[in-house]
Amino acid sequence: MADIPPDLKAVTPYVRRAKEVEQTGDPRAYVIAYYCRTHAMELGLKISATKKDPSVQTFLLSMMDQLESVKSQHPDVSDTAASEAVIRAFAQEKLTEAEEEYLGRRGNKNTARRYYAAASFFEVLATFLPDKQLDEATKKSALFAKWRATEILKAIKEGRPPVPEEEEVQEEEDTTQLDFDLPPAAPTMPPAAPAFPVDPPAKDADDDDNFSFMPPAAPTAPPSAPSFPPSAPSHPPAARADSSSDSEDDDKYQYKKPAASKSRPNVSRKFSSDGSGRGDFSDNQKKDALEYARFAVRALETDDLYIAKQHLESALKQLR
Repeated sequence: MADIPPDLKAVTPYVRRAKEVEQTGDPRAYVIAYYCRTHAMELGLKISATKKDPSVQTFLLSMMDQLESVKSQHPDVSDTAASEAVIRAFAQEKLTEAEEEYLGRRGNKNTARRYYAAASFFEVLATFLPDKQLDEATKKSALFAKWRATEILKAIKEGRPPVPEEEEVQEEEDTTQLDFDLPPAAPTMPPAAPAFPVDPPAKDADDDDNFSFMPPAAPTAPPSAPSFPPSAPSHPPAARADSSSDSEDDDKYQYKKPAASKSRPNVSRKFSSDGSGRGDFSDNQKKDALEYARFAVRALETDDLYIAKQHLESALKQLR
């Protein structure tokens, strides 16, 4: 795939998460990577509606082809309920691993990156929601992870060891003891993020191509139990696609031909059916119109009607 254009810098974390997870060998990797790129595509479509840089269109078309290829190879990615559960569990796992490393006083720059990666996976969950907005519980988890990453990077920059406060370690130990002595309780919320969390600088937290968000292979001390279990989603899961049929049969995404009109409307001579008035459109005009139309279809598939309308209007402008 081509390099990410400067105008699409916002999609970089999600494209990187997709590449990283594909290198882990995790059997869930293809689902997680697919939705990381889907989230990046949705953000890119919004950006492309206001950008005329050809490299933006080229990059998005390339990503669209990649997504369609994965979908044809793995039709089960259309099972949105199952896919959401997979990504939510994976995001929580990465956050817990980073917490164990940090609270075990083994925090370093890679720990900050692990927190930042966990935040990205939580943010990808927005793609399963109709309004593309995270629920409060998931948003708090993402903000908490970013805040932790920022605090670690700040400590390193100031020459301080990135270790938790004694009170925080004691609270974690007390929680672990309670979890051991008592029967399991209902899931609780993760620790609240600060009122004004700050994203870690992209250069420090997310620009190392050699970075892996996976934990070290052999930790020097056994990790302590996580301070919080996964939080339950505060919204009902997205409608489950029928896993026994191909994703193309899902009514939500299937194109339906409009019913034939009883009376044929008048059309201009420029678009008449006899072929005598097809209009003089260049190859570039037709190519651009086709690209905008593809973007519009993709936006419709993700229920983003506003972006779909913008791209359809852009397609029509190429044919006038």
